[in-house]
Amino acid sequence: MAKSKFTAEQRATISQEYLDGLGSSIELARKYNVDDYTIQRWAQRYKENGLSAFLRGNGNTKYTADFKLSCVELYYKVKNPLLISLLNIIFHQVQFY
Repeated sequence: MAKSKFTAEQRATISQEYLDGLGSSIELARKYNVDDYTIQRWAQRYKENGLSAFLRGNGNTKYTADFKLSCVELYYKVKNPLLISLLNIIFHQVQFY
């Protein structure tokens, strides 16, 4: 995903303006030099999740080499598709194959 030229706080402010009826998506798009559909998407995300909708995570989860090795060893020991599926859910979708 490309980095936005707007901070999370700026996107929240613009979204709130739209939700408060202080401008249409087209008017706000012109004011902030952004696509009107982007304003609508931001507003929907902001309405559903608040400021957290615009906060970025730290990227992919980092796993230690020891953890990865234990996962591989477990996979070769178990070879039970149902158990592996459950482990995938428990360990945040770690792929064992």
